[in-house]
Amino acid sequence: MYLKNLQIQGFKSFVDKINLDFTSGITAIIGPNGSGKSNISDAIRWVMGEQSAKSLRGGNMQDVIFAGTKKRKPLGFAEVSLVIDNSQKKLPIDYEEVMVTRRVFRSGESEYYINKSQCRLKDVHELFMDTGVGKDGYSVIGQGKVSEIVYCRPEDRRQIFEEASGITKYRYRKEEAQRKLSHTQENILRVSDIIGGIQTQLEPLKLQAEKAKKFLNLKEQLKTLEVNVSLEETAKHKKVLEEIDDVYHNNQQQLDAIGAEIGLIEKKNNVMFDEIRQTEEEAEQRRNQQQQSTELLSDIQRDIAVLNNRIEQNRESIIKIQDETKELTEKMYQLDDALSEQDEGITSFLEKDEQLKTQITALQNELLGIEQEKTTFEQSVEKINNEIANTQTQIASQKSLIDNCDTLVDSISTRVLDIEKEISDKKDLFEQAKQKLQQLQTQQKQMSQNEQLYINKSREISAKTNKAEQSLQQAVDKHRDLQLNLQQAKTRQKLLRDMEKSFDNYAYSVKAVMQAKQKGLLDGLFSTVAQLINVPEKYAVAIETVLGASAQNIVVQTEEDAKQAIAFLKKTKAGRATFLPISAAQGGLLKENDLKNQKGVLGIASNLVETEPMFVKIAQNLLGRVVVVDNIDNAIATARKYNYRFRIVTLDGDLITPGGAMSGGSKDSKTGFITLANELLRLNTYVAELEKTVESAKAEELSCQSQLIDLKEQARKASDDLTALQQKYAVLSAEINHSKDFLQSAQQAQDTLFTEKKQLNEKIISMQQDARHSAQTIETLRANAERCNDELTKQKEGLSALVNVIEQKNAEIITCKIEHNNVEKDIELYHERVETVKTRKKELQQAIEQKDISKEEIKDRNEDLTEDIEFKTHQIQETQNDITEHKQQIALLVEHGRKLQERLKTMQAQITEKREMQLVLQQEQGRTEAKKAKAESELESIINYLWEEYELTISTANQYKTEIGSITKAQKGITLLKNQIRDLGNINVDAIGEYANIKERFDFLTSQKNDLAQAGKNLEKVISDMEQIMENLFATKLEEINKQFAEVFADLFGGGTAKLVLTRPDDVLSSGVEIDVQPPGKAVKNMLQLSGGEQAFVSIALLFAILKVKPSPFCIFDEIEASLDEVNVYRFADYLKKFSAISQFIVVTHRRGTMEAANMLYGVTMQEQGVTSLISLNIDDIQLA
Repeated sequence: MYLKNLQIQGFKSFVDKINLDFTSGITAIIGPNGSGKSNISDAIRWVMGEQSAKSLRGGNMQDVIFAGTKKRKPLGFAEVSLVIDNSQKKLPIDYEEVMVTRRVFRSGESEYYINKSQCRLKDVHELFMDTGVGKDGYSVIGQGKVSEIVYCRPEDRRQIFEEASGITKYRYRKEEAQRKLSHTQENILRVSDIIGGIQTQLEPLKLQAEKAKKFLNLKEQLKTLEVNVSLEETAKHKKVLEEIDDVYHNNQQQLDAIGAEIGLIEKKNNVMFDEIRQTEEEAEQRRNQQQQSTELLSDIQRDIAVLNNRIEQNRESIIKIQDETKELTEKMYQLDDALSEQDEGITSFLEKDEQLKTQITALQNELLGIEQEKTTFEQSVEKINNEIANTQTQIASQKSLIDNCDTLVDSISTRVLDIEKEISDKKDLFEQAKQKLQQLQTQQKQMSQNEQLYINKSREISAKTNKAEQSLQQAVDKHRDLQLNLQQAKTRQKLLRDMEKSFDNYAYSVKAVMQAKQKGLLDGLFSTVAQLINVPEKYAVAIETVLGASAQNIVVQTEEDAKQAIAFLKKTKAGRATFLPISAAQGGLLKENDLKNQKGVLGIASNLVETEPMFVKIAQNLLGRVVVVDNIDNAIATARKYNYRFRIVTLDGDLITPGGAMSGGSKDSKTGFITLANELLRLNTYVAELEKTVESAKAEELSCQSQLIDLKEQARKASDDLTALQQKYAVLSAEINHSKDFLQSAQQAQDTLFTEKKQLNEKIISMQQDARHSAQTIETLRANAERCNDELTKQKEGLSALVNVIEQKNAEIITCKIEHNNVEKDIELYHERVETVKTRKKELQQAIEQKDISKEEIKDRNEDLTEDIEFKTHQIQETQNDITEHKQQIALLVEHGRKLQERLKTMQAQITEKREMQLVLQQEQGRTEAKKAKAESELESIINYLWEEYELTISTANQYKTEIGSITKAQKGITLLKNQIRDLGNINVDAIGEYANIKERFDFLTSQKNDLAQAGKNLEKVISDMEQIMENLFATKLEEINKQFAEVFADLFGGGTAKLVLTRPDDVLSSGVEIDVQPPGKAVKNMLQLSGGEQAFVSIALLFAILKVKPSPFCIFDEIEASLDEVNVYRFADYLKKFSAISQFIVVTHRRGTMEAANMLYGVTMQEQGVTSLISLNIDDIQLA
């Protein structure tokens, strides 16, 4: 197993993707400081799972991503792949070659891959566990980390020896087992708590379950009696219905006979009507065909006119194109003439250009000789001028010295007088400055007081501003909440209105009838009972309970209207519905003495609702014999007093029916028809009030905003005033400091002036002596200057003559060059014009060709248009013939229809006579149907009761049929059973199932608790076994490493002793490991007494000792020998060579000895600032060559 390849992209300074191939032996990575060498070792540690950004020399993990340079943009990710040869199967994975990849994005997301399959960080750690490599292994030593092995805590040092002894995987498994044990113990506690809670529920639930079973038994007996009583009453009602059906059948036979006669006549009538309609339709069809033919004729004529117009336009286009082609051809001829003229002019320009070049060359050669002669004269003149200048400089210097002495003497004398005067003046200024400082300090004190006042004012305004901001936020929140409530209310309002309008919450049959009414298909219908009565909110639940399905009954004007609606339902197969004709309504109120005085009675139900006068009887019919009471106790008392003669309903919807049956329980109070109607009324009022509240809240918000703006303006003004005051205070403080400095400097100045006066008097005497010596030196220098001036005059005359000749030649050369430049510009301009003319000519040729193509296309289109005109002319003739034929047929059909209408009138008179006879019988039949409906309603009440109470139909109820004796006796039995059920009190029927479920759960959890306890014992045994294995392994391997450490240390240091000592020998698994070394000739009591190089060498000796005991497949050392001297570097390199047979080494180094031991070199450099690049050199290949 060895490291084959490293791929890096976007990691730190490696912006471009690089590949580093490694072979067995030693690979050295070299390069200057800051070039990115250590980034390679960081990349290897990072890909093996390093999670500490600090260990990678960063602040966070995103710092490893290339951050960009002046020339390169930052990257969005970093990726490193490590390819390892696994042919020896040292890694626990069934691949010959393993690639581990890690990728991090700037967003913070990380990805790990093993052989390009995504995995977890845990999988990467487990892959390298106990191999010696990995983020915590001893095979990867980072820059500056080698000495940490020596001076780190013994407990921290233990990690290296655990990895070397191979107990890391056992420690990992032990920690996993301990976590599982901890979770198991927590689960046992939770299960124990749950079992304790369940035990407290079991006994009460057991009692409730037994009570519920008794209730169900009584309920079943009650059900048997009530079902059989209902079956008996159903049989009676069916017998009454059979008698009514016989009467109804006789009347129906007569109606059918008359209906058959009417049907026969209507059939003939319909046949004739169909024939008339067919005739009219055929005539209308002919008229439509005539109209279509007329429109077609008009369209064809219009199309022909359009086509002729297009032909004419195309002809005009052809003429226009021909004119444009002729114009373009003329322009081409003009361009050819322009090209000819340009060719004639270029020849003369080229000849003149050559002549000028020859003339310039000759003048330049002649000027060169004259320039050399001039240079000789200039050098001679310059030499004389330098000599004269030096003399004049010396003379001037001496004169200046004399003048300076005279001036300084005068100046010093004047200064002495000024000093005497200044000393006098400064005394006055000193006193004035003292007075001014006192005034300034007084002003400063006053300003400090004013500043505090401004600060207090600013704080007060700031407090008001904060309060105003809070008020504004509250107003904004209030406005937003109100807006949200308003929106929700409007949404609910719209939903309820739509439901009311579309009858979505009604039965399908009711919805179909009401929609037919809205469409005008049915007359005489008003609405449903629920929509025609208004119920106060207090009584809504009670009235909804009493009405039940009757709330969907449809109120109509007459029985005939109801009959038509029923016929509609039958025809459309929309189901069944109940209709309440106003004409047949028999209103009646319950009349019981002292009913109003009964406790809890609120009134008769029909009196508690509101409706229009025309619907009062309907309300009384449905609710007139129902009493509303406040609660079920008062309802029972009232029912007993009046011997269960009428229905009683409570405000909660509990219902007692005649005979003593009770129904009640929970009910969805938000879905009833009346509840929804009341909710819509409430919403209408609520929305209106809420809209006003929203407006008020909005105004409040605007007011708060205005107040906040005013306060902020006051705060800004106060801040400005405070700033201005502070600026004045700062200026005043500066003036005070300046005054203090001035007083101090004034005192110092007086002392300085006295000292200066004494020094100036001494300086006057010295300067007068220097002036006399300078006058003697000037006379000698003047004689030498006159001799040099004579020689200079002669040389200047010869130089002047040469300068005149040079100026003349330069003028001739400049004239020739100017003329030459003008000629070259003319030639260049000519070439540009020729190219322009050629380009324009080519464009004109292409335009002419395009015009010719367009002209041919237009001619082809004209031929097609001419063919279309001929075709449409033929269509006109055919269409005119069709119009004539249609007119003739229409006249025949109109005459035939008139004759049929006369015959139809005769038949309709016969039908009218028969219908009058039919109406008389139908009225009689309507009365019979009303009787039948009443009987059916009573029967339906029994059926509904069976369904509502027991969810039984008549057919399913027959299963419970048994002999019950007389109905009176059965009803007494029913009353007795109800009393027994009532005596049981509150019943929790669900307790039976709940008890069974909880008992089952209690048994299950008890079993689970036992299983968890056993699992905990098993885990404790596993942990104990692993600790024994770890202790044995660690002790054995540490002894081997200790032996090898002593040998390697003596070999590297040339003697001495070294050993490893456990800090707590009695606790091998948690003990730290101390290093005890004695280099030759030294007595070391503390490792910190060793030098940096010795500490590093001790660490290196320990690493090689570990590698002897457990060789690592590959090692990465980052400048671990940096602190060694040359001799020890070579010793280190020799050990690397010795171990390279069993391990692969990648070494980042600056040291020559290490480089010489390497089999391959990688050079790291930064040719581009901030971007690392690599070069490789295989030393073995060079040596073989």
